[in-house]
Amino acid sequence: MRVPEPTRRRALWGRGVSFWIGLGSLVAGPRLVGGCLTELPRRIACGDGFVDREAGEACDPADPQQRHLNACAEQGFSAGQAGCDPETCQVIVDNFQCAVCGDGKVEGNEACDGPIRPANTICPDEARTIPTCDLPTCQADFGSCPSCQNGLHEPNEECDPVDPCDGIAASSLDCDDDDGPPITVPTDCSELEVLAATVDKAAYTRGSVNQADCQGVCRFSRQKCSFCGDGILDPAHNDVGFGGQLFMRPAEQCEENIDVPPPLVQESCNAWCRASSPDVPTSCNYRCINGCVSVELDYDGPIESADPVGQLGCCSPKGTPCDLALEFPCCRALANPGQGDGCIDQVLGTGELQRVCG
Repeated sequence: MRVPEPTRRRALWGRGVSFWIGLGSLVAGPRLVGGCLTELPRRIACGDGFVDREAGEACDPADPQQRHLNACAEQGFSAGQAGCDPETCQVIVDNFQCAVCGDGKVEGNEACDGPIRPANTICPDEARTIPTCDLPTCQADFGSCPSCQNGLHEPNEECDPVDPCDGIAASSLDCDDDDGPPITVPTDCSELEVLAATVDKAAYTRGSVNQADCQGVCRFSRQKCSFCGDGILDPAHNDVGFGGQLFMRPAEQCEENIDVPPPLVQESCNAWCRASSPDVPTSCNYRCINGCVSVELDYDGPIESADPVGQLGCCSPKGTPCDLALEFPCCRALANPGQGDGCIDQVLGTGELQRVCG
């Protein structure tokens, strides 16, 4: 009698798969001994590299394909890799498993993430500063704790709240200290690192700080700094203020060196230039102030008697139709005297040409 082939070639022992053991082929001398067929019960066996769904397994830690890893995304998480329970062979998908260090969200067992500092955690120093966040682990980095408020400019400090110069005002504080090297405090915002600003910027373009802006965490508040003047009209964004706390910087309403001034500038120039039509765009010699949220005329004399074009720089910005009765010359012509009227041909959506200020 032939033994029936197993319906599935797998390990006989340690795995409850469905196959049959035939016991009817034992021969004792000339006589055939009869037997029976038995179906073994299924059971979970984690770690054998096979996901036996009929046995109730949803994954296997040793599965070479690791098909459970994408379960975080499938369950609506932004990122992360799911786990596989080594005892039950069930997929682990929760806030702890799917948390991703570096995504700016404090999830699971993370104490912090990126610019979000650890909550309810302080350094063991007099200033009770907040440690930075260790990005590989998203745990508080106590190695970043400064020895703050000791009057010394440590390598990991921008400044020290204890005035090292005894109140001496200077454009760049450079004071000798008997207990350490000279303390140099930067005062121009361009020297400061962009910390938690939620805009993609490499450096500050305007502003300055002094000893009064150095608070608790041995860093300068960035409230006097801005990105004004870089030619980009920035939206409202977060930045680091006093004590390392975030504050909301308002959206810029003014920018310089751009072809088409923003509405606030056009409205202000229209008034300063005494334009007869408020609906026609007007530019002029202006300055952006207060972190580019306000604008002022770049002219120190009396406006009422000033020449709008020659002294105030009143002109028609790029894109203004030249077929209008332009009250002021194109800004391009004003910037390049003797090179024409500054108008160029622009193709409209209908295919027609229109003369506009270039």
